[in-house]
Formats: sequence, structure tokens, C-alpha cells
Amino acid sequence: MGIKARAAKLGTTQRSAVHCSSLTDNNEAFMAGQAAVKAAVEGHTDMMVTLVRGEGDTYKCETGLAPLGEIANGVKLLPKNWIGDDGVSMNHSFVRYAQPLIQGEVEVPFAHGLPVFAKLRAKRIEKLLPSHELG
Repeated sequence: MGIKARAAKLGTTQRSAVHCSSLTDNNEAFMAGQAAVKAAVEGHTDMMVTLVRGEGDTYKCETGLAPLGEIANGVKLLPKNWIGDDGVSMNHSFVRYAQPLIQGEVEVPFAHGLPVFAKLRAKRIEKLLPSHELG
């Protein structure tokens, strides 16, 4: 065909568009951050915060902890029964799963055409652990 094309795998670009996130996404990100700080303060190590979806028709989500070794470099595939008969579109099962995740809008203030985000102060805390070298 003689056509040049370029594919872009969504990753960093997708994750950096916080101004497009849903209120559910923002709330769960905040909840995950709180759980991570709590786990660190409690001395947990080599763990990752997980979001655990509740059972039933009403959407609810809680945090959990899982060993990094069980998650790192893992792949969780989209269930085949969520893909439409045409092999491309998503069916009602996927929509039912995804719908609660995209609810609510976050109002991001803009200044001069750019989103304005909080500026955090660097607050140093006492070092409690010995130095660790990777090797």
C-alpha cells in the first residue's frame, strides 16, 4: 500500500492525562496512596497496594496488600467473554464492569491554557533504616 504508519502504545502518555481522569479514579488513587503510607509506617516491605473490587451490583472498592513477587511483571488479560462477537468491540459485560470506574468528573483548574496542580513542599523525615545497596 505504500503507507507509513506509526503505532503508539498507550502507557506514560495515558497515565499523564490526569485532567481526563474520573472522580472514581481520583478517589481510588488517593485511597491507594493512603494505604501505601499506612503500610510503610506499619513496617510492611516488598508489598504493593491493590484495589479490591467488592462483590454485588453496587460498586465498592477497598485496598489490600499483595507481595511484589506475585505482581511484578505480571499480565492480567482482558477476559475473552468481554469481547464482542466481532472480535473488536466490547460487549455488555465489559460495559457493566467499566461503567462505575468512569463515573464523576474532576474539575481541574486551568491557567493560561495549562492545568494547575498542587505544589508539594519537601518535608524531610528522620531516616530510620540503614542504607541498602542493590546488588
